[in-house]
Amino acid sequence: MTPPTLDINPFLPSNIDDPYPLCDVLRREHPVYRIPDTDFYLVSTWELVTEAVSRTEDFSSNLTGVLVRTPDGSAVTFDMNGGGQAAHVLATADEPNHQHHRKLVLPTLVAKRIRVLEPTMLEYTQQLWDIGFDGRHIDWVTSIADTLPLQMVAALIGLPTADVPQLLAWSYDSTELLSGIVTAERFTDVVTSAAELTGYLYSKFREARTNPVDDLLGDLVRCCDAGELSEDVAVLMLVQLVGAGGESTAGLIANSARLLAERPEIQTQLREDPLLVSAFLEETLRLESPFR
Repeated sequence: MTPPTLDINPFLPSNIDDPYPLCDVLRREHPVYRIPDTDFYLVSTWELVTEAVSRTEDFSSNLTGVLVRTPDGSAVTFDMNGGGQAAHVLATADEPNHQHHRKLVLPTLVAKRIRVLEPTMLEYTQQLWDIGFDGRHIDWVTSIADTLPLQMVAALIGLPTADVPQLLAWSYDSTELLSGIVTAERFTDVVTSAAELTGYLYSKFREARTNPVDDLLGDLVRCCDAGELSEDVAVLMLVQLVGAGGESTAGLIANSARLLAERPEIQTQLREDPLLVSAFLEETLRLESPFR
């Protein structure tokens, strides 16, 4: 008997919860798969993804639309390009803007500057542990993994620690908007959150213009004053950094803890040789991608 063909509808709850069987079918049978009734394609093999990424003259990084899941299980496209007027920054910018934006923000994100924050982050981690640990158990994701990355991002940008819970909610909603599986019922809420995050960052940016200090807000203010950026582009860069700094790193922290809990011998190995931590994190990203 021929085994039943896996339904390759990417919006089925079973395929969202466990995408690996679907990815396997796509790689074998449909390495370039057009999502029905849309202009979106799923490219699923390493070779073809590498080819697409390298063909920058054919394929743009610009975010021009997102998929919205309808009640009947199909998808529609929501236009994000504003009739060609939308600004594209960092990860969604093409050259030469992409490289220009990276050069402006990288000085804030270099290892030397991050190392300065290490004592602060260790203090944050201990505080989160003390709050979440009941003497026997801790909800690692809620107590640590979700919150710690946004605290780091907030410190680098120059945002108040007290605002991190709200930033976390906005960040996760913004990521959901871009997920490709946001439902029509959730769509209005996540768009509203994205607008609120943008408005918040506009207000913080304008506050920083009155007294720029040595953080990313201050760096971007100085870039705007020098004519290297517009205020709109600077704020959109902040929006992207807040969104990118949350869910992906939270997923890595959570997956790393789970792998260590399941493989105590790896815990022992890393404690004996901390220089292996970087390799462990790289392998965790390969085995359990935060993005599915």
